[in-house]
Parts: sequence; C-alpha cells; structure tokens
Amino acid sequence: MMTSRERAFAFFSHDSAIEVLRARGTAAPRWPSRARLLPSAGGCIHNQRGFRELALQEDLAALGISSQPADLIVGKGQGRSFGKRARFHVWGSPIPPNSMLRASERLLVSGPELAVLQLASFQLKAEPLIVQKLERFHADKRELSYLGIDERPIIDHPLKWERFMRLVRIATIAMELAGTYRLSPGELLPNYKAAPIMSMASLMETAGFAEGFFGATRAQRIAEMAADGSASPMETSLFLMLTLPVEWGGYGLPRPVLNHTLDISQLRGSLASGDVITPDLLWGERLLALEYESDAFHRKWHRPKLSTDAERANTLSTLGYTVLRATPSETLDLGRLTMLARQISVLLGRGVTEPDALGQHRRRLLHAELFPVSWRQE
Repeated sequence: MMTSRERAFAFFSHDSAIEVLRARGTAAPRWPSRARLLPSAGGCIHNQRGFRELALQEDLAALGISSQPADLIVGKGQGRSFGKRARFHVWGSPIPPNSMLRASERLLVSGPELAVLQLASFQLKAEPLIVQKLERFHADKRELSYLGIDERPIIDHPLKWERFMRLVRIATIAMELAGTYRLSPGELLPNYKAAPIMSMASLMETAGFAEGFFGATRAQRIAEMAADGSASPMETSLFLMLTLPVEWGGYGLPRPVLNHTLDISQLRGSLASGDVITPDLLWGERLLALEYESDAFHRKWHRPKLSTDAERANTLSTLGYTVLRATPSETLDLGRLTMLARQISVLLGRGVTEPDALGQHRRRLLHAELFPVSWRQE
C-alpha cells in the first residue's frame, strides 16, 4: 500500500523551474485544465524528508534540476520545513490553467510564464548584504547631517536599487525564454538553436489572471521592460541598457524590435541572396538598424554568423536603412556605449537626455550588471 508521501506531488517552481525549462523546454503535457488550488493535507511534497525520498525515487538531474536548494511550491496552510536541499514557497492562489508542465506522474513544473511570475514575487528580507548596505546608507546620512554638508551627495537607497535590479535580472530570464537561446547551468556556451517558449503577451496574460497575487504587478512591469526575439545574451543586455529609463541607469531610447524578419524576396538574385533579412535591433519607422558583430565574441559563444553580417548590412543599406554596428569594445566599455546611444538618439530624431549624478552612478551599476566581468575575458 502506498504511503501518503508516495502519493504526494512535487511542484517545482522558481529557479528550479527555470533550470528544467532550459534543459527540456515545454515538451510535456500541461496542467491543470482549469484553474485550481494546489492539493492540501499532505498532497504536496512539503518537507526535507519528503524531498529526500522523492530524490531517491526520481532522477531530478535528468529533469534538469541541479542547484540546491530546489524550489517547490506548497498549498496555503500546509506545514513546511526549511533546509539545504529544498526550499518551499507557499502558493495560496489558484494555479492558472495550463500554466504547469507534467514532467512525470508525480512531478509538475511551473511553465515559463508562471516561473517568471514566481520569481517576481520575491520579498527583500533581512539578507546580510542588504542589511549592511542599509546600515551604511543611514550612517552616511547621519554623518553628512552632523557635518552640516548641504550638497546632495550620491547616496542611493540600497533597497530601492536592489528591487529594481531584481526586476532587471528577471527581465533577462524572460527575454531568454522568449528568445532563441538558452543558458546552460555551469556552462558558458548558450544553446543558440532554441525556440521561444513564451512571449511578453503570454506573460502579461498570466499575470493578469493572477491579479492580486503578490508579484503579478511586477511580472506585468517585467513584460513591459523586456521584449521578444532576442538571439543572444548580448542582444538582451544591449536592448535593456538602451531602453531602460534614464533615471534607472538606462539610456531611455525608444524600443527597437529584435530580429524582426523583413521580406526582401523582390531583391533575390539581384541585390540579395535570400528572401528575408533579420536585423539584430530595428527601429523600422526611422529606417535604423543596429547590428552586433564580433569575430572574437561569436567564436567564444559558438555563434558563427559573421559570414552573413556584412551581406545583411549591405542589403539593409541598399533598402535605405542607416546601419550602425556594435562590437564588444563598444558595448563592454561604458563610455563608448554611451557614445553609441547618443548616435542612435540623434538618428531617431530625439534629444539626448543626460542623467544627473545619481543617474550616472546607477548607469555604472546597471552596466556592470548587464555586461559582467566574465564577458570581458576571452
């Protein structure tokens, strides 16, 4: 006879769900057919003992779950424990229809929209680093007040900044899932042959269904920040850096479309070798395209597309587009990236909005987040 723990289901969520989606995509039956609450009264794996037994019975590594603690959701009011192997999150709202994947009889995994929504439900608790930053923030304010210094120094509230940066980090994950690449746990090389498994429209729809749930409003904001169609981590970072608001460190530029397909079949054989062309970043109304190109970077990320870059740029120019090019030396250097952003702004017919001192400080931090040091290492 099966025990209650053997009948219990495991609902993987948050970061664990992202790992599964990166490894296996969404090729699994959907659950539930209509909105419903999670099982109660022991129907969910909800403690360390139950998780240990589950790990002995199921090959979680084959599913793609490699990091610990693993993330799982449990129903409201269900007792749960905390440990190094598993972390349990209370989910008291109904599960939106078809928002989870049934990986096996007992294992269910949050789909891409639901996983992003779950990541957006973060709460900034008394984490040591944040507490330390807050203490320093208030100490600086007290010291400046005591000294009678009138000038407004560059002091940013660490909680406000951390909230924003977490949204940015989740936005990069959302763009990955809505794009054509996947990051692999523990590896530097993304998979560039992936198909999109969500869109910002589907994320917005799921967030709308979960309206009232803590994190739904943030998920909607992430859908507004991010975009579909990114083909690489660099394109994702470049898009966010160019379009995020100036007051939060971005350049506040109008949003381009990423890898949008243009029909050029009428030029085939005479001015083009194909029927379609896909600029990396495109501002169609202003006939402006931005192409990211780098022999070294493409070799590093195993994306051999340079042979088509020159032809694509030439074809775009023939069609009347202004084509700008971005290389690692520009994107990874904040000063040169700022110059590129100004050039784009001028070509879009906009004035250049320069940040104040706090905005400049945030721009440095945002650039360091979106273009990490590891990208500068060959």
